[in-house]
Amino acid sequence: MQRRGFTLIELLVVGALLALSLTIVLPGLRGFLQAVQARAEADRLLSSLQLARAQAIANNLRTGVCPVTAGTDPFSACGQRYEDGWFVYLDRDGDGHFDPDSDTPLRRFAAMPTGFGLYNRAGSRRIDERLSFWPDGSSRRSMTLQVCPPSSTRLQSWSLVLNHVGRPRLARDWGSCLL
Repeated sequence: MQRRGFTLIELLVVGALLALSLTIVLPGLRGFLQAVQARAEADRLLSSLQLARAQAIANNLRTGVCPVTAGTDPFSACGQRYEDGWFVYLDRDGDGHFDPDSDTPLRRFAAMPTGFGLYNRAGSRRIDERLSFWPDGSSRRSMTLQVCPPSSTRLQSWSLVLNHVGRPRLARDWGSCLL
């Protein structure tokens, strides 16, 4: 009777090849996953700005986008970090600031994955200010918001470019994350 199976040497060789393959593949996979997450975060930011612009036009009111205040009621006040999440609101009193008593929150967007950040085009300054759209749909300012991944590896960056007339668009490799 002949037995089928693997010898210890065959198992060790397969284990060594598997370990070598994982050593080569895992760093590239981590970079790939961070690049996909950066694109997804840029898409979420784009959809929030498109929502704010559409609501400004539809309601003939100024709308705003601002970061939430971490650890509190998400619609109590604007915070300092988009990484903690952000929300879109109708600025009913038109003062450019969120007031929970007079303004209407429309939608909250969840926090970014750990380590991701929102920076200027140069990647040197964190974006923390409110963004506004006027009833005509314009933003009345041009700016670039760049989603930066936590890794220091060179990844294709995704930026959200907002022009003066309020049209947001995504751009690949439009800036640099100098973290």
